[in-house]
Amino acid sequence: MNRRTAVISTLNEIARRPFSYGEMDCCQVAARVIQSYTGQDYSSELPYEDEDGANLILEKHGGLSGLFTYLFGDSICSSFEIGDPVLVHVNGIKLIGIYMDNFVACKTTRGILSVCRNNIQEGWHVG
Repeated sequence: MNRRTAVISTLNEIARRPFSYGEMDCCQVAARVIQSYTGQDYSSELPYEDEDGANLILEKHGGLSGLFTYLFGDSICSSFEIGDPVLVHVNGIKLIGIYMDNFVACKTTRGILSVCRNNIQEGWHVG
């Protein structure tokens, strides 16, 4: 399966699942999508089961940017490929999303949110 197909298939499966910290939040979704095209499981680097646990990991790494830099190396500001994790800032909230060419897909408590790619703050090329 090619990268694009793997990303779209995984996001379609995830879209039907309810938001849940430690299983189906923005960071865990990014880990699942990345695993779909790399075969590497990053979820073991995200060992939390609830919002408090997620916040502890974010504190340890200095936020979402620090966590994803720890996982994937230095961030980039452009030249993203479909499936790359990106940090977006929407209505005062920072989220990790998946780059999808014309938009960013973010898992939220309301499902998958389609965010304009102009909201990308930084991202990480994976694979």
